Amino acid sequence: MFSIGGGEDLNQSGPFVIHSRTQWRDAHLITTWNTSELLGMSFEGEWVRSVSAGSRESTLEIHAKSSQGQRADAVLLFRKK
Repeated sequence: MFSIGGGEDLNQSGPFVIHSRTQWRDAHLITTWNTSELLGMSFEGEWVRSVSAGSRESTLEIHAKSSQGQRADAVLLFRKK
């Protein structure tokens, strides 16, 4: 569960505890997050959500980085039929 007031949220995801903050920045709902460490590895990143002007499309950008320097980025586009 995520609150949008900018306060810290804690959620369990598998063996990790995710620390996150979600807030509006212009027309984007942005969640910055990081995980607890497990076996010497942790992760951090950002989820950026937006909706098109006509509300026909919504986008989720996913950006993540491991404590070992590996990066992953993805963009999901959802279209209303």
